Amino acid sequence: MPAARIVAGTKSPETPSIYTDAQWRALPNLFVKDRELLYNAARAEFVNKVLLPDGTVSEDLAPLRAATSQADQDDLARLTKFTSARQEDILRGKLTTAEQLELRDLQYWANHSQAEELESHLAQQRFLLVVDANNVVHIWFQCAVDHNPDVHTPDGVSLAAATGASFPTREG
Repeated sequence: MPAARIVAGTKSPETPSIYTDAQWRALPNLFVKDRELLYNAARAEFVNKVLLPDGTVSEDLAPLRAATSQADQDDLARLTKFTSARQEDILRGKLTTAEQLELRDLQYWANHSQAEELESHLAQQRFLLVVDANNVVHIWFQCAVDHNPDVHTPDGVSLAAATGASFPTREG
């Protein structure tokens, strides 16, 4: 997976992580305000929605699915290009330490299906998806839904434990 693509001029140094300035400003408007939580979480209405780089929220998942599929193909192509260019060095164990690390990362991303990960996360129905300028998800922001085991009340009890609910899966 390539690094998050941030369009020039959309992110200031003070903005944390890979959020754009507009996404960072939009987040507090999406937070739960009707009950106390240990940490911020998005309201349930934002489950399986997309926080776009311009700070707006979209329900359209088609661009994400297309971008994720393309990212998977690009990861495989990068691995193929790398191994083709260094085939002899790989076979003879002559890769530099930096090349070995790069090969390891390329192998990981080529074997890690981002499309499957996206569908798995969508099936759990507990995330707001934060995307970069290429519509690739880089942050899975927790939503305050009763079945979410990763959102906690102030006493540290997860919403899932407090309600006895478990999150959905693709199988059921």
